[in-house]
Amino acid sequence: MSNEKPGKIETVVVCYTQTTFDELEKRPENIEELEPSEFEDEAVRQSRLISTLAEKLVAALTAAGVTAEIIRLPQRSFNPRDISKAAFAWRIMDLTESNGRSIDMALCLDFPSWSLQHPRKCVWLTSLPNFVIRGKLAMPIQPAGQPGSPLSAKVSNSQEKLQAENARAVSGLLQSERRGLAEAYRLLAGNRPLAEEMARRGLQVEFNPFPADLNSDPSGPEWQATMKRLLK
Repeated sequence: MSNEKPGKIETVVVCYTQTTFDELEKRPENIEELEPSEFEDEAVRQSRLISTLAEKLVAALTAAGVTAEIIRLPQRSFNPRDISKAAFAWRIMDLTESNGRSIDMALCLDFPSWSLQHPRKCVWLTSLPNFVIRGKLAMPIQPAGQPGSPLSAKVSNSQEKLQAENARAVSGLLQSERRGLAEAYRLLAGNRPLAEEMARRGLQVEFNPFPADLNSDPSGPEWQATMKRLLK
């Protein structure tokens, strides 16, 4: 990560990848009474958390006197190939300025959004990166039909090809995650266990917790203390 110190931060874009679209989804009428695990998996829950967090961050930044907006790109699915396409889209996007005005900070909340290139890219983690918790997925998948393979020789050539493509895509994504974090001039962790685990992995990370209640007043003391640490 770069040791570059920013000047006064006046413009911020909050970046994340949109993977859920509530208006398109059929959801239970009694959704408030259900546990999240009853209707959505962990990846979708995390996506909704980040969506809410982005809105709160923009409100808190605005209350702190900063011009802030959300930048989000759609991602078709959690299939590795679709994630790779989103990562490429982030990578080629130029967010250094908008309509002639410089953007002082790009605040990324997820992967693949932190694939983008910006001189003051700040990554704020809400969970461990995949290369930490899913490193084994970067290993080549044993071809079907070989001794010890969990797949039988009945697997079709098309299935083998798809499996190999997914294995390559996952390997590339794990490398892209590492590169994106290494490029960031600041890496923040939203909770202490996350900060401690990242430090054990040898990554320089700052602990800047989110308010316990994300729905608290963005102009209130909790959110503004968080903003002060972010904008220092």
